[in-house]
Amino acid sequence: MIIVKTTYTLFYLQLCKKAELKVILLLNVIMKNITFLLLFLSILSFSSCVPTHNLTYLKGKQQENPNIGSTTPLNYSLDFNSYRLQPYDILGINVQSIVPSKYDLGTTEASNIKSQQQGGQNGNTLLSGYTISDSGYVQVPLVGSVQVVGLTVDEAASKIKTEVEERFTEVIVKVQLLTFQVTMLGEVSTPGQITIYNMRMTTILDVMALAGEPLVTANRQKVRIMRRKGSTLESYYVDLTKDDILTSPLFYVQPGDIIYVEPLKGNKSLQTNAPLIGIVSTIMNFAFFITNILIFTR
Repeated sequence: MIIVKTTYTLFYLQLCKKAELKVILLLNVIMKNITFLLLFLSILSFSSCVPTHNLTYLKGKQQENPNIGSTTPLNYSLDFNSYRLQPYDILGINVQSIVPSKYDLGTTEASNIKSQQQGGQNGNTLLSGYTISDSGYVQVPLVGSVQVVGLTVDEAASKIKTEVEERFTEVIVKVQLLTFQVTMLGEVSTPGQITIYNMRMTTILDVMALAGEPLVTANRQKVRIMRRKGSTLESYYVDLTKDDILTSPLFYVQPGDIIYVEPLKGNKSLQTNAPLIGIVSTIMNFAFFITNILIFTR
């Protein structure tokens, strides 16, 4: 009876050892395959890394040959193309009498306007004012309709002042574009609509800063700007890595601009494969752990 039990025990131990050996061999095969898969994914991910020169803004002669410490600047001729008013623009019109309390024609200057806060990370605060109609006219207090579409803000102020002076004397007229929105899309931190409160000299870099730094996956060499001109929509491409943009009229944003930052080709590899790499690494660690336990307990 004892001999039978001993024989059965030895036979059982041999089976266990064979099973352990098969498990170890199977785990080794799995680990080798997973290792090759992980290596392939790593190579694929690193091949999509973005060179630093694609992340640098406004490269030019001064950056290629910097004279650090020099007080002589590199000058750029700015091409600020004065914006022409379009339907649905909102104007702040301030008409004041030179003689105090002589008469009050009302004011909608930005500092005196109530704002209505709406949802959104950028606030989307819209100031009330005088909206230009689709036919191109704006209603001026105690004056009536004045056509301003196609004029610059300064030209509109001069025209409104002429209309006011036909009815009143000793007046000061101030006109400003109160607020407008720019839409930012693509590879930026916070895409969406951005409200601008300073029409003059607001640049695409200012808007980029408001939308958050473009992502590493952003193609700074190919930024698309879609701009409304009357009944047409014009499309342009700009390169933010070159300082040539500083002398372009596209450097300054206009109301209703849609700015789309395209992704770099192949830049999604790391983001797409990151979860898979994590899963494969977890499986490898688990297989390595089980293999070590089986080896040391043999």
